[in-house]
Amino acid sequence: MKSFDNYSLLRHNTFAINVKSRHYVEYDNIKDLHELLHDLAQEQKLFIGRGSNLLFEGDFDGCVVHSNINDIAVEKSDANHVWLRAGAGVHWDSFVAYCVDHGFYGAENLSLIPGEVGAAAAQNIGAYGAEASQIIEAVECVDTMDNSEDMVDVAHCDYSYRHSLFRTHPGRYAIHHVVFRLSRTFSPNLSYSALRSQFGDKNGYTAADIRRYVIQLRENKLPDPRRVGNAGSFFMNPLVGEADVLRVTGITPGIPYFPGKEEGTYKLPAAALIENCGWRGKRIGNVGVWDTQPLVLVNYGGATGAEVADLATRVAKSVSDKYGITLTPEVQYIK
Repeated sequence: MKSFDNYSLLRHNTFAINVKSRHYVEYDNIKDLHELLHDLAQEQKLFIGRGSNLLFEGDFDGCVVHSNINDIAVEKSDANHVWLRAGAGVHWDSFVAYCVDHGFYGAENLSLIPGEVGAAAAQNIGAYGAEASQIIEAVECVDTMDNSEDMVDVAHCDYSYRHSLFRTHPGRYAIHHVVFRLSRTFSPNLSYSALRSQFGDKNGYTAADIRRYVIQLRENKLPDPRRVGNAGSFFMNPLVGEADVLRVTGITPGIPYFPGKEEGTYKLPAAALIENCGWRGKRIGNVGVWDTQPLVLVNYGGATGAEVADLATRVAKSVSDKYGITLTPEVQYIK
């Protein structure tokens, strides 16, 4: 294990907010995880991956815990599927690349999402018509309440849009491995319009082709957090009823909306709402709204978490004032 006091988190959050934690610990195996949880039983804990979905509003008066478990292994397989067990510290895009390279399918639409495997399972990351929960079989973790091992089957992870059991109870579960169920047969997910337009009338393309195209889409649209501080999509797409859709389209004819999973519900693209409130490319001091994707708030350099939070409040208020729609942050605020 590695342990530090008064530790800078600048390199551990993609918003590049310069804050510190009272303690910082990295562990390399499950035995060490149990030991540190025993030693830190009375301390406030924050389990992080690469900090790609976090906004630190100030220094963290507790212990930040990070997994260095980065193994990937085939747990079992049959004629149709393979089950991979990946450590929480595995870089997510490296995991996707591993799957595509080995002919294991289902993760390719989730290419280039920043973060690590453990955080991906906790956040139920999603993009281009896919979600992590669609390929997760189970999450292996330690329950910090009693330092006991737990294997949470996907059916009990309470997964929904950017939601899980692990987000409902932050700090309780320390994820150390995730088991994924991948297909041996390539069956492309073209539910997202851009992928459907690119591949829908073609034959002979592969999962590697979809991965390359998704990477291209993301690189063209989203800022690289290594150069411009950001956490990707800041807000969730609002799930609304028919009356909300009629009101919004009455104010801005032609604004897109899509059927939700439940009958009578619709998903409004938060990016379209934000753009139609005039925020695309707008900058206020050290922070701003990205010019090619208004769902992304950015730190142009030297911003505090409070500055980003204030911008988010302003953006959400303008959407509420104009459309009567509440935007909910996808990003987790850490105080």
